Amino acid sequence: MRHELFGGALSIEVPEGFVDMSSFRQVPDHQEVFLCSEFDSCLIIELNQRVEAESDRSALATIWNDLAEANDSRDSQRVLSVEEILTPALVRDRDGSIPTTLVLAGEQLVSKYKDALEAANLVRIHLALIRLACVATDLVVSISAPLEISNKSSTAGAGIADPRQVLLWLNQSLGSLRIDRWDIFGE
Repeated sequence: MRHELFGGALSIEVPEGFVDMSSFRQVPDHQEVFLCSEFDSCLIIELNQRVEAESDRSALATIWNDLAEANDSRDSQRVLSVEEILTPALVRDRDGSIPTTLVLAGEQLVSKYKDALEAANLVRIHLALIRLACVATDLVVSISAPLEISNKSSTAGAGIADPRQVLLWLNQSLGSLRIDRWDIFGE
């Protein structure tokens, strides 16, 4: 189903079974978050100030490390792969140029909500970084799903999505991503 993001400035096809988290929980203004309770999966679209880094890969590493820190998994995370992909056909920078798009696949041990560390779940995360240089913005699309759920986790009993399905969800979302109004980035 197609969803408008950020007041209609962007839009995306959200995978079936995902619901808009803002209907039941406050979401930061720079994020749009969709949840799939069946698989305890999360799709997040973020508009962030452009990370100043030596390279696009360094910027991606910074974003990944910030996520690991936010998830309290700095010591229990690993990067599986990083690749540059074709930028979604519907996303071009304001000047018409094609921005760099990098996708990182990785894993982190993440405790849900207020669970203790021993209740952490092994989570696969696919993180796509689209660098919009003309508007000094990093558009980040990430999807996460547990590979293993601790029996001590508050989400014990949730289903485990096939990792190939999670990647398919990311590709579906990225392939449909569209910037409809540039005014969200200011003038």
